[in-house]
Amino acid sequence: MRKSANKRNRGVILSLQGSNKLQSVIQDNYKSKLTLEELSDHTCLSINTICKIQGRSEPVDKRSLQCIFDYFN
Repeated sequence: MRKSANKRNRGVILSLQGSNKLQSVIQDNYKSKLTLEELSDHTCLSINTICKIQGRSEPVDKRSLQCIFDYFN
């Protein structure tokens, strides 16, 4: 008997509303744009993860989203 691969979809993609909220908070609090490196240092997330969050193309875990929103309150 052959076992099927048990792939679960894990992670979430930031909604358009959440993305807009995040961008407005960044613009309101930081007149100059934060670089990905600075944002990575502040949130303790990898640059790759931040790109996934901002690009809304690939799922990330809930903890990553929580880290970025916690940083910006």
